[in-house]
Amino acid sequence: MLGPFLTRLEFRVKALLRRAGFAVAGAIMLGAGIIFLTVAAWVSLTEALGTVQAALIIGGAFVLAGAILLALSARRPRVPVQAAPPLPVAEIITAFFAGMGQGAQVRHGPERRPDPDPRDD
Repeated sequence: MLGPFLTRLEFRVKALLRRAGFAVAGAIMLGAGIIFLTVAAWVSLTEALGTVQAALIIGGAFVLAGAILLALSARRPRVPVQAAPPLPVAEIITAFFAGMGQGAQVRHGPERRPDPDPRDD
């Protein structure tokens, strides 16, 4: 009885661990790439502009990137708005006129139709 449930649970856990492993490996590679690019930028900027200017430029780039990431993390996620179901217009109109007829019947009594004139035959 629990066999299919446990098999599904085992599959989900393995898939989650696999995704987590790839995410950690990707984060490590991304960090290493950022470090190497920062060192390369430092060397290039130091040769071209000097140590102080290189530190200002690289520090400013990291501060700007951090500010953008913090601003993105502070945003609230968009909640999809569910559309209202379509209105049954014909049913609403029919109910309206039925209510009008019932109201008129209560107020004035049942509608009386004149007896047909025998001469009309």
